[in-house]
Amino acid sequence: MKHKVLKKQHISKMCFVCGVKNDFGLHANFYETDASELVALIDPSEIEIP
Repeated sequence: MKHKVLKKQHISKMCFVCGVKNDFGLHANFYETDASELVALIDPSEIEIP
């Protein structure tokens, strides 16, 4: 099933889920679709802890 993306949701800097400045976060991006759904895209990667 395909849906059209209407807009990207705002993100926070230090949020664990979407924070772009949070080194330990998921860095998710959220998009609102024409079906009134919110879709999250997450690209998991390994984190090296010093």
